[in-house]
Amino acid sequence: MQPLARFELSVQELVEKMGIFSTEVSIGRTDQREWVELSATVDTGAFLMSMPGSLLRSIGVIPSFTETVRMADGTTRTMDVGHA
Repeated sequence: MQPLARFELSVQELVEKMGIFSTEVSIGRTDQREWVELSATVDTGAFLMSMPGSLLRSIGVIPSFTETVRMADGTTRTMDVGHA
């Protein structure tokens, strides 16, 4: 099963909060009962979502490749990418 992320907000609430905001999220695998809950900053205009690698590895997300990404301030970082 693919790991998933779920938000504590409804679609309507997400639309009303377009931009950058913080909310509680739960991430985990659909084949496990335990999910990790954490506070996260959500950027509705972002292409990727970033989570700590140690957290993702703890739920079974394994990096499949690396990618150089440009941050909002113009700096670049090479990051592991895994699908969740």
